[in-house]
Amino acid sequence: MSLFAGMVLAAGCTDVQAPARAERYEWRLDGTKSFHWPREALPVRVWVEDTEDLPAYAAGAIADWKSAFLYGELDARLVDDSTEADVLVRNTTPPASPVFSVRLFRRAPECQGATDLDIDGELLQLPVRVYVSERLAGAGLAACYRLTLRHELGHAFGIWNHSPSEADAMYRDPALDGLSDADRQTMEYLYHFPPNVAPAR
Repeated sequence: MSLFAGMVLAAGCTDVQAPARAERYEWRLDGTKSFHWPREALPVRVWVEDTEDLPAYAAGAIADWKSAFLYGELDARLVDDSTEADVLVRNTTPPASPVFSVRLFRRAPECQGATDLDIDGELLQLPVRVYVSERLAGAGLAACYRLTLRHELGHAFGIWNHSPSEADAMYRDPALDGLSDADRQTMEYLYHFPPNVAPAR
């Protein structure tokens, strides 16, 4: 290699920069409780009530969240038996008076969703319960179910807070039909952050 070629190559290498990464948002419950499914608990078993195409929407949401990872840190699959599930998804309004410790809620004109987390000290009691239900019939209902299931399964998989940005799927009332870079960055980061809540098995 000539001296000139070496100088050009060296100059080119100094211009290389790390790709820009979206800022993650706070995922922990109350800024303190952090959870992710440990490798030995994978795949997360998700049972979905077979109505309103919810299993198809849930499968799409699972695929979206799994795509946030390069090395399979999260895996989940749909199961037919609700008694074997880690996460239950029902097409009904959430109970009016939850007995659970935490309720994460999202509401849109066409439908609503909620995720109930029963946290006992450092243990998450299973199954996690997710509710989605129709509020207003119309052309936007299918899209609402899709957005809502993606959002609620994000809670079930470990994002126990809401994003402050309307541009994210985990915003309190999201409009984004997919995951933002910040959603992906947050989910990926939390799976490499030491949790202080574990699933009770």
